[in-house]
Amino acid sequence: MAENETMYNFGGDEYIFVELSRPFNLSVNFRIMGILTKILDAKLPALVDYTPGNSSFLIRYNPDITPPREMMDIIRGLEESITDVTSMKITGRIIEIPVLFNDPWTHETVMKYREGYHQQTELSDIDYCAKINGFSSADGLIKAICSAPYMVLNSGFIPGLAECYQLKPEEEQIQVPKYLNPRPYTPALAFSYAGAFLDIYPSESTGGAQLFGMCAGPTINLEQNLYDFQDSMILPKPGDLFCIRSIDMEEFKAIRAKLADGTFRYKTVHGFTFTPKDLMDYAQFAETIKRRLYA
Repeated sequence: MAENETMYNFGGDEYIFVELSRPFNLSVNFRIMGILTKILDAKLPALVDYTPGNSSFLIRYNPDITPPREMMDIIRGLEESITDVTSMKITGRIIEIPVLFNDPWTHETVMKYREGYHQQTELSDIDYCAKINGFSSADGLIKAICSAPYMVLNSGFIPGLAECYQLKPEEEQIQVPKYLNPRPYTPALAFSYAGAFLDIYPSESTGGAQLFGMCAGPTINLEQNLYDFQDSMILPKPGDLFCIRSIDMEEFKAIRAKLADGTFRYKTVHGFTFTPKDLMDYAQFAETIKRRLYA
């Protein structure tokens, strides 16, 4: 597969897998958003469901309504109709995500799984990742994480988990490896990094991402008894922008108390619209997001 060649494959009788690029870049992800919008707008009778990825997407369809080859040709035609995404409008929310970095729970977890699991047996995940990214301490890494917003790209392997990419130049991206072998345990709401992507574990899980801290608020609420989950039990949606804010233990406990009594609400700006063209100046875009969130 050439770097920019779109690849189409059938997945059994009901799925079509479309990969637009092997290497990740934001323009490919914006293109995927545009294609899926076109597919939804077409109201295809055979369409059952879809799943966006970083550089690919998966379509589930009913082959009894539209035969496989015909369905693939329809998807290909819609994909080829997207010629320019720079002016495509993306509407989502700006959501502040409070995080307790270097918390005792993820720290205990990561130090338990070193030998045979991690690249560095003596340093914690956050200290190791700060070091390999050229920061003198974990504080520098935390500052970089909080310096620019993250865009939700797609949903992950657990409901409520989303892969997020920081909106800053490629040369400033934080890059970290996954564990050598997956941990048997990750605490719920662990704030993590793998590759260039931020992930928040919505529930207890195995995992191979580097753990930096603990989120104060949830990304999934099955009971839907919290304000931010009235329309959906899952918080993150593609196109949302997450602004990470570092908090201390006192504020973390205060937020958890609000969760317990059902009064917690994320600081949120609804209906924020932007285009890929707006990201030509990342620093200006980050300032715009901060002004809207903290106005």
